[in-house]
Amino acid sequence: MDNKLLTCPFCGAEAKILHFSGAYRVIDSNYKCDVPLAERWYKSEQEAIEAWNRRVPDIVYCKDCKYGKPNAFQCGLVLCQNEFFRRYRLFDFNDYCSFGERKKSEPE
Repeated sequence: MDNKLLTCPFCGAEAKILHFSGAYRVIDSNYKCDVPLAERWYKSEQEAIEAWNRRVPDIVYCKDCKYGKPNAFQCGLVLCQNEFFRRYRLFDFNDYCSFGERKKSEPE
């Protein structure tokens, strides 16, 4: 397995790995990058690197993301459900992140 971190596919900046309390995440060294970071942490360094290296500039908006619950508190925002630490944050329907994953399409 390759542990090499690729540069950010959005701005080209170098990436670095963060380790905190047994969890790992990769961040962009360019704090001015247009793509906001997700609060997504992984159980292993390899998982974090693989997720980072798979990112492509195919933006997933909060309204289309499988981690978002639209209008969860009847406030017109999307509730983002982080998998690792179960932190919940509210976003606008048109916000996006580089770790978003599209909802599976419903069978017709």
